Amino acid sequence: MQKGGAGDPTGTLKATYDLASDVVAEAEVGVPSNKISASLAHSGLVKGMKATLSGNPQDVKTAKLALQYLYGAVGVKADITELTAGAPKADVNLCWADGDHAAGVSGITLDKSFDPAALPKKLSWSVQSTGVVPDSTVALALSDAFDTVKASVVTKVRQTNAFIFIRVVEFANLSLPAATNQTPADRVSPR
Repeated sequence: MQKGGAGDPTGTLKATYDLASDVVAEAEVGVPSNKISASLAHSGLVKGMKATLSGNPQDVKTAKLALQYLYGAVGVKADITELTAGAPKADVNLCWADGDHAAGVSGITLDKSFDPAALPKKLSWSVQSTGVVPDSTVALALSDAFDTVKASVVTKVRQTNAFIFIRVVEFANLSLPAATNQTPADRVSPR
């Protein structure tokens, strides 16, 4: 019996089993929902890559293939869902990091039909970059076919013995119309 009239107890039962040095099986059951999830991860297919197949064994439509690859300063992650629908949905991320600088690209398919020739029109993507210069961090993000630009600068303005004041300047959602006679300065709309 629980205090204060609380409902039934909830929780998760989880089991992990190392099938081999680079293969791990995992099963999880939610209580009292009986929601089941299982995964099989293999990290020895290609050096630096981990492949995971997961989902509810009772519903094959929930299957997901996740691929993660790390080589030096470059990382790639791809999540592929709707594997049984005939046209899988892919969410792909690429990142490069070196010291204080990083850049990344991400994309996702928007359409369930697969036509390689029309692929550029069926992708939603963005590009991000971050860097550190003396006393400042600068970030830039471009998305929606470069129609949306976000930039930010975080810098130290003044330092005293007791406090460090930080000033944040941000230009966000500079939505650029497809065809216009406006100059870039006309399009800037600060928050």
